[in-house]
Amino acid sequence: MCNTLLVTVAQGHDTDGSRQGTWVVQVHDISERKHFVGQLEYFADHDPLTSLYNQRRFRIDVDRQLA
Repeated sequence: MCNTLLVTVAQGHDTDGSRQGTWVVQVHDISERKHFVGQLEYFADHDPLTSLYNQRRFRIDVDRQLA
């Protein structure tokens, strides 16, 4: 499984407010979060007994086709 990373980069400042080429880099592994969001999306769209699309998802697809 490939990890999904969120990388944030910002220019740092010294205490006197000058910019001396300092960079702040944050790296967060968000793989577990993305997996969890995928599970929530699946549960929101599928019937737990049959694993077929539920009425909510069916209506979304019908509305999209009719538009």
